[in-house]
Amino acid sequence: MNCDYRCSCNCCLEIVISILVAAAVGVLFAYGFISGIITALWIVFGLAVLALILFVAGLYTSALSCRHTPLAECICCKGKCLLAGIIGTIVLALAALSITLVQGSIWVIVLISIAAFFAAFMLAELVVLLVCIINKICCRT
Repeated sequence: MNCDYRCSCNCCLEIVISILVAAAVGVLFAYGFISGIITALWIVFGLAVLALILFVAGLYTSALSCRHTPLAECICCKGKCLLAGIIGTIVLALAALSITLVQGSIWVIVLISIAAFFAAFMLAELVVLLVCIINKICCRT
C-alpha cells in the first residue's frame, strides 16, 4: 500500500479519460453499433441518482462526526468534481431520454457524447473518491 498518497484536488486525468470515452461512444452511436442506448441511459441515470443519495448521506455523516475522518477529508477534496459529474449525468440523461434518439442527427450524437462524458466522469470520480478513502483508512499512523 502506498501511504505517500496525496489527494490532488483537480480532476484533470478524469476529464481526459471522460473525453476519450465520450468520443468513442459518440462514434459508436453514430455508426449504429450501440443499439441499447435507451437502456444504457436508464442505467446511468439510476447510478447517478444512487450516487447522489450516497453523496448526500456521506455529507451528512461527515458533518455530524469529527472533521478529520477519512470520508470528510476525501469529500472535501473530491466532492466538487464528483457533484459536477453526478448533476451533469442526471441532467443529460433526462434530456436524452426525453427526445427521440435518431442516429443520423448530429444534435443527438452530440447529446449522447456529452452524456457519456458526464457518466464516465462521474464513475471515474467515484473510483477516485473510494481510493482516497481506502488510502486514508489504511495509512493511518
